[in-house]
Amino acid sequence: METERAILQVSVNQIESGEVVALVRGPDVLVRVSDLERAGVRGFGGRRETIAGDVYVSLASLVPAVSFDFDERALTLRLTATPSLLATTVQDFLQSRPTGLIYTRDSSAFLNASISGIDFERYTWTGEGGLSIRNTLLYGTAFRDEMGVFSRGLTSFTVDDREHLVRYLVGDRFDATGPLGGSAQLGGVSIAREFSLDPYYVRFPTVGLSGAVFTRSTAEVTASE
Repeated sequence: METERAILQVSVNQIESGEVVALVRGPDVLVRVSDLERAGVRGFGGRRETIAGDVYVSLASLVPAVSFDFDERALTLRLTATPSLLATTVQDFLQSRPTGLIYTRDSSAFLNASISGIDFERYTWTGEGGLSIRNTLLYGTAFRDEMGVFSRGLTSFTVDDREHLVRYLVGDRFDATGPLGGSAQLGGVSIAREFSLDPYYVRFPTVGLSGAVFTRSTAEVTASE
């Protein structure tokens, strides 16, 4: 049977996959195995032939797992493959962790101050300062009232264990239980979970949806608070 070589525009399940060099042999069409895999079709068998060093597969031998429609005038080849032969597509809506992310542990220090008052004799002063070395932080605040009395504010020494999401604190801390609860200033030693150490850590169940489609489809996702 006479074989003709043709350059065809290929689509798989209505998704354009570029052009391929195909061999048209009567009602059958032979396509290179590598081109079919590049188009997203995986795990197929079929009758194969090696021609000029390239391995071709007969599309007629793949029916019914893969059906095809060859339009001779438009030079298009439309394939319809079962979901079992297609690669899985995963759409993750969570913020993924960047590749090669590095948390720096450079030493640093800061000092902030605020002064307000009526004149040079009656004024208030508020200040805070901190020293960070590797994964530790020494932090303190101080105040001056209008009478010139200085008072110590919150003072603490913090050690963060990012790997286990645990924060160790010695000194003062301010805790609040939310809008419906209360708040208190505490002092002592604290060991607590701190999920903010890893902003990409997922600590709650997420919604999962899976399925298979035979044709090109659109999924509409609506999120509400």
